[in-house]
Amino acid sequence: MQVLTPLLLACVLCGVRGVIRTPLEAFRPSAEIHFRRPDKLPLLPHRRTTAPPKSGLKILYQTGGSEEDLPDCRPRQVCSKVDLYDAAQPWIEKKCRCLGHRPCSSELSTDDNHTLADKTTLYKTCEPVKRLPKCRYFKDAAWVIYTFPDSNATQQIVNCHCPKLSVTYLLKKLPYVTPSGEQGNQYQFACSPQSVS
Repeated sequence: MQVLTPLLLACVLCGVRGVIRTPLEAFRPSAEIHFRRPDKLPLLPHRRTTAPPKSGLKILYQTGGSEEDLPDCRPRQVCSKVDLYDAAQPWIEKKCRCLGHRPCSSELSTDDNHTLADKTTLYKTCEPVKRLPKCRYFKDAAWVIYTFPDSNATQQIVNCHCPKLSVTYLLKKLPYVTPSGEQGNQYQFACSPQSVS
């Protein structure tokens, strides 16, 4: 039995490496989330690659290994996410490339007018967020996340911004067919007033 234990442990650890295609936001408690169309993502195998740290930040790319490998952003798409869960080691996931050679903001603050924020994540957009309409509680989908199982990538489109002191929650999950004919999901998030404890 002592000889089998390390072998069993190695088998269990190898099996844990499965890929989760559902966006992380769908699993977070709704109190942690504050904000959130598929057509033009390349059908490349999905691999998150890491770039050398830029000013202490780890940079991951949703597809490929550099800005040039990323697809062009659609209107109101989140171009990058800055994860602040570990304040000592924040990291950025680049999702798409802004048109017109404009850089997607990598600021660790919300002062750049291109940021929607929750407790641990900053969502950066190519367009100024001040141009977004204000969401109505429980009615509007603040943002929608589309999954692409063929490339294991996601697209997050922002429709409106939640009022101050509100949170987003998963409103509904709907299936759809991707441009390549695969079955994907869209996750719609709506705004709710923050509950007072």
